[in-house]
Amino acid sequence: KFHHYAESDPKTDFLYGAYELNKYKDYFSDLSKVYVTESAINCLTLWTLGIPAVALMGVGGGNQFNLLKKLPFRTIVLALDPDEAGSKASQKIQRRLKNSKVVYFLNYPKECWENKWDINDCPELINFNDLVL
Repeated sequence: KFHHYAESDPKTDFLYGAYELNKYKDYFSDLSKVYVTESAINCLTLWTLGIPAVALMGVGGGNQFNLLKKLPFRTIVLALDPDEAGSKASQKIQRRLKNSKVVYFLNYPKECWENKWDINDCPELINFNDLVL
């Protein structure tokens, strides 16, 4: 991990990886969009694939909506887990950001939904350019 947050930090008051995203922006070849994940592990998996990402450390809430609005990206790709909680959270986040960002959803393959796999479980099955508006 690049940065450790204090144990007392409420998880909805920060975006995991946002600081590092700004610091290491030259690492990424495509800075036109940022992916938003639920977990630090999924965020780091995307980083290893050269995809800029931040993590909510859950399904989002609190100040995280404002922090997402402030990210220096016009386009956000919601890549929350392919399950009911991730789907509901993605819809909620999209509603909160629709007036300030272009929001896409990562189109997970059917196998990910059926097996409850997230980005870390099956990166080789996911086409990260297959986005749904």
